[in-house]
Amino acid sequence: MRRPHSLFIALVLVASPVLVATTTTQASAAVNAPAPTITPSSVLTGQTAHITGDITTPVVRKLDLQYKSGSKWKKVVSGTTDVNGLYDFSQKITSSKTFRVSASSASPNPSIVSDSVTIAPTVETATLSIARNTTNGDVADVSGTLTPAIENRPVDLQVQSGSKWNSVTTDATANPIALTEDASGNVSTTLDITGVAPFTSKSYRLVAASSDGSTAFTGPTYKFTPGPKTLGTNVIRISVAGGVLPTSKSKEYTGSADIYVNGALTRTESIEKFGVRGSSTAGYDKKPYKIKFDDSFKLFGMSDKGKSYTMLASYLDQSFIRDKVGLDLGREMSNLAWTPNSRSAEVFINGEYRGLYLMTESVKIDDKRVNISPLTGMIMETDGSSVADKKLGFLSTHGIAFAFKDPDTYLTLPDDPEEGVTAAKLAAIKARTNAFEAKLYSSTPATRDDPTTGYPSFIDVNSAIDFYLVREFTKDNDSDFYRSNYFYWDRPGDPAFPSADDKFHFGPVWDFDRSAGNISDTDSAHKYQSSPQGWYIRGTGTSSGRKNYKTHWYVQMFKDPAFDAAVKARWIAIRDKFAAVSTTDTAADAAAIGVAADNDRARWASTAKRYKAHSTTGTSGYAGEISYVTKWYHDRYNWIDQQLAPGNTAQLP
Repeated sequence: MRRPHSLFIALVLVASPVLVATTTTQASAAVNAPAPTITPSSVLTGQTAHITGDITTPVVRKLDLQYKSGSKWKKVVSGTTDVNGLYDFSQKITSSKTFRVSASSASPNPSIVSDSVTIAPTVETATLSIARNTTNGDVADVSGTLTPAIENRPVDLQVQSGSKWNSVTTDATANPIALTEDASGNVSTTLDITGVAPFTSKSYRLVAASSDGSTAFTGPTYKFTPGPKTLGTNVIRISVAGGVLPTSKSKEYTGSADIYVNGALTRTESIEKFGVRGSSTAGYDKKPYKIKFDDSFKLFGMSDKGKSYTMLASYLDQSFIRDKVGLDLGREMSNLAWTPNSRSAEVFINGEYRGLYLMTESVKIDDKRVNISPLTGMIMETDGSSVADKKLGFLSTHGIAFAFKDPDTYLTLPDDPEEGVTAAKLAAIKARTNAFEAKLYSSTPATRDDPTTGYPSFIDVNSAIDFYLVREFTKDNDSDFYRSNYFYWDRPGDPAFPSADDKFHFGPVWDFDRSAGNISDTDSAHKYQSSPQGWYIRGTGTSSGRKNYKTHWYVQMFKDPAFDAAVKARWIAIRDKFAAVSTTDTAADAAAIGVAADNDRARWASTAKRYKAHSTTGTSGYAGEISYVTKWYHDRYNWIDQQLAPGNTAQLP
């Protein structure tokens, strides 16, 4: 049964000042007329509406149809009543507007102003979603929603073939699939996709009679890619508003996400922001993304609720576990206050399979993440050789580039909240960093190393040691203080954070896709880096062309005998955690990924810029990748243990 049109229009009539709407205050001589009537009562965007009414006196009068613009009324068009005082204006409605009619006084007739009426047109939409069935991989589930809803309206599902659109037919009869709206505007059916290649795409759309019955209404195109027939444990299906696939960091989108665990839909969430992230990785075919949900929840069973997550693409890492290993090591370090939790998940965007991602808690100031004051605290990161926006970063006295991680938006208005980057915050962190470096780079060891007045008085030394051990063990490409090395300043000044100690705390650790031998070894610098032997963060080895690789903070700290001794002692105390990486962790991480690894490798097999495959003797494919990285961690552990615990080694066989 067709719904009454009155369900689809926001109509506000104002008859007296006590109602919540616009009421015109009349001059004493003016005549107040009733608000106009709108026909049809349900107005769609772009549809013509008739605005009719009665000025209450049977006389021919000149009238203006007016709309409200801010606090003023502006003329739309002029007209004339008939002899009975009736009027009829026609207007194409493209947005919500408030109308009234007005007539100037003309002796002997007084001026007339009607009450107002607001026309809020309904935007006609049709959303479409197609996904491979989670239990029967030869079937795709089709669902759609049309707005406004018209119960029992026939809807045509069409597929594009060349430049033409054809109705999707049933296999048995070759007749179009019959879809009919329910009372909520929903339609659903299934498609037989037996034998369809997993990464072959087709475009579909919904077509129905417009809700005013005058024209055909065509929904947006939906690109469907079946994706793998069998999926891993965790899956997230993202629908971006407008069907857009984000390709650059210049814009963010809204949308929704369906979250599946073991084939069962566990949650549907609205998305506040979704877009591309990353530096060099943003240029790869498989993009990394950032996502912020409307609500806070435990994504895939992570220990804490959250809204903001980073979607690491692991495009260069064909083992898909290097980031997971590095982050989990960070979480094992008791002197690192917080390290992001993460879960692997396969991702679809607008129905297209995009591969395996590591869904990771975003690095930000939050009571569940980096728990420092949002007013006075700040998270900083090393930022390569330069800072693009000087308002959001700086070069230290010794030429190291630092950028704000959180906050990361510069505020300029006097009444802006202090949570953002301000000139005062930039000046403060720059001054504090340079004061620290003045001690750290002192040519006098006693001045440099004094625990009370030297460089140790500026930092949390224990976090610096744990941070170093994770980064050195994994030997990540950027860990020589080039990029993605985080520290946060727990600056006093906010009464809500009385324990703020005014020190630089190192962490969280981040960015491990080019670690553990996963680097192009075409020159001496990269061959040294890809080897499980050799220090990487101590300024030794072969130059990679980075000007600070021999002069950054850790190079200086290791000139302090007390720091060097503390690193050795800490290694011996916690080396079992590093040993476990090759003995248990890599196998467990690979098992958790399961079939998703081969799905991703099949999806991106033909794309460029991906690092070469790795393997060990007698292995190949994904098993070869895991074998290679496991052996690398094994050999790396043994080499470091020999250096830091000579005579007290705990070597792995």
